Amino acid sequence: MEITIGLMDEQWSSLKECDLAFTSTSATGCILTLPGLEQNGWSAEGAAQLCVIDISVPRNVESECNQLDNVHAYNVDDLKQVVAKNQARRREKVLEAEVRARDILYMYIYIYIYMYIYIYIYIYIYIHRSAYLSTHLSTHLPTDPYLTVRASDVSTYPFTHLPIYPPTYPPTHAPLSLQPRS
Repeated sequence: MEITIGLMDEQWSSLKECDLAFTSTSATGCILTLPGLEQNGWSAEGAAQLCVIDISVPRNVESECNQLDNVHAYNVDDLKQVVAKNQARRREKVLEAEVRARDILYMYIYIYIYMYIYIYIYIYIYIHRSAYLSTHLSTHLPTDPYLTVRASDVSTYPFTHLPIYPPTYPPTHAPLSLQPRS
């Protein structure tokens, strides 16, 4: 990349050698005009592409220069529009990120609350079921001599649909009716 700084009398010869030109002068009028570009060959078919960026205030490049197919002229106002568009896009992305972060936060809060409620209910049921079974065990057990209940069964019963206290086989004692006759 080669950068050339030229004076006003070298303007047209410098523009013919470059693809991109920045203009910034203290001139009160436009120094790059549509008639000037047409006279110097940019209106012809197959002319070189030229991009001109005018960073001076007041403008040094006429807005009519964009009427030529191979000339693209930008000024400070165009740059301000690009900056404003990019800032608006960034603000929109920030708002989207905030909404997404809030949704994720609410999701974790709900998960935490439901886990807390689940654990609380599980402990509550476990404590009260153990207390209920230990106090009312005698009224709910069948009178089957083969049924053996261990004290540990009351507090370690899992919450499933299996029978609460299955009989222990083989029986630990023979029922009276099965004793041998003498």
